[in-house]
Amino acid sequence: MQHTLTPLQPWTTDISIISPDNSCAIDKALLDNLKENPVVDLAYGRKFAYEVPSVTNGVEKKMDLISYEPYQFDWAEDYLLEGSLESVQTDVGTGLIVYASQSTIQIGDTVSLNINGQSKEIKILGKLSDCPFYSAAGVGTIICSKDTFEEITGESKYTIIDVQLAKGATDEDVYAIRQMVDRFV
Repeated sequence: MQHTLTPLQPWTTDISIISPDNSCAIDKALLDNLKENPVVDLAYGRKFAYEVPSVTNGVEKKMDLISYEPYQFDWAEDYLLEGSLESVQTDVGTGLIVYASQSTIQIGDTVSLNINGQSKEIKILGKLSDCPFYSAAGVGTIICSKDTFEEITGESKYTIIDVQLAKGATDEDVYAIRQMVDRFV
């Protein structure tokens, strides 16, 4: 069946609202407003810190740090190779590494991230086989909770907000969402 028809993944969005410069610049108030909109079935955000210098076990590497919200952790369960999603969601300062053949980072390792000249540590509690985001060649990916992301980076705004519309949403509904976005971004 998948040879002729590609099924949609649970994280497939109808609308993605992306920060113009890929920074953490989208206010949480927009996400809150979208969640209350009756034509929105699901809205969730992610925060990104791209190509952060890091050191793990004496090895220097750049890492993308990405926050997940509860829905995204639920979807990641199918990709969990080992470790604990629950602990990463509740324990600040922890994360998941996304498998890469060239990576030597293991569960239990501590990754020291250089954020604005300060060393911030994140303990790896699990490994995912894959995630829906691509990093630049040679750049690793760490997934963490929004609380861990905020603790490590100091950023509370989002880089991306994804929206899944309710069945029956119209072009006018999409236009109204666009008008709302223009007020917040």
